Amino acid sequence: MKKNLLIPGFAVAAGAVGLALRRWELATAFEPDTGLPIAGVSATWALALWSAAVAVILILLCRGERGKLDFDTAFAARGNTVYITAMVLAGFLLFTSARAEIITYPITYQTIVNTTEGSGPMWLWLALPPLRIAFCVVGFGCVLLIGKNLFRGEGRGKEHLPLLGLCFLYCLWLISNFQLRAADPVVQDYLYEVLAICAGLVGIYEITTYSFQTGHPRRTLVLCLLGVYFSMVTLADTHTVAELLRFGFAILFLTAHAALLLGEHPAGESAPEEDTEAHENA
Repeated sequence: MKKNLLIPGFAVAAGAVGLALRRWELATAFEPDTGLPIAGVSATWALALWSAAVAVILILLCRGERGKLDFDTAFAARGNTVYITAMVLAGFLLFTSARAEIITYPITYQTIVNTTEGSGPMWLWLALPPLRIAFCVVGFGCVLLIGKNLFRGEGRGKEHLPLLGLCFLYCLWLISNFQLRAADPVVQDYLYEVLAICAGLVGIYEITTYSFQTGHPRRTLVLCLLGVYFSMVTLADTHTVAELLRFGFAILFLTAHAALLLGEHPAGESAPEEDTEAHENA
């Protein structure tokens, strides 16, 4: 089996196992009355050890991935219908996430009022949900532009601003998640949710580095696939519909680009501009 199917497939399968372990942990590792964690529960240790093992295995699987490639070469997808289908679906997951947030905004507003009273300027906390909605809509357009560029082979990947739009979306998501979770003393309640958002953020950032500077294939692959793994694990937690849709976006987007990076690169390693000009003149 080709590595561009085997390695992302392992991350998805590992995420499914992690999802089952997280469900087991949520069912057995917390006091029913108080919600406090129970020390030494097998499910908690099993999930922690499995997550560590997955990280080590991914590092080993990706250890041979090296090379300096530009964005359009590293993620070459000209005529790849599977890739463009995944991108369109990922984009619409973001758009639907924005729509779900608009519908549930009255509940979100009341939650913010109840949980942030006296903890700072209220207007700052109330501004986050509209900004999150706006960035999800912007992210929808960014995903379609990225997908169109690679599917058509337009060669517009250098300093491609839509990639930054997705980074900003994740930064805002991390901030708003901290707003709601910072007061919760039980870290196990939200640990894998935070890991999923952080891994997704750095995974997308590593993809972006190919557009603005030299990318690092091994690091990019490990972080993207960890983003896939943790996004699947946290699906077992209690989330809003909008959050579930965003985690679904992360799974599709990161898996698709990891598969492209692991695939064959028809243009080979990018040559420096000076060497290219000298060759053409000769």
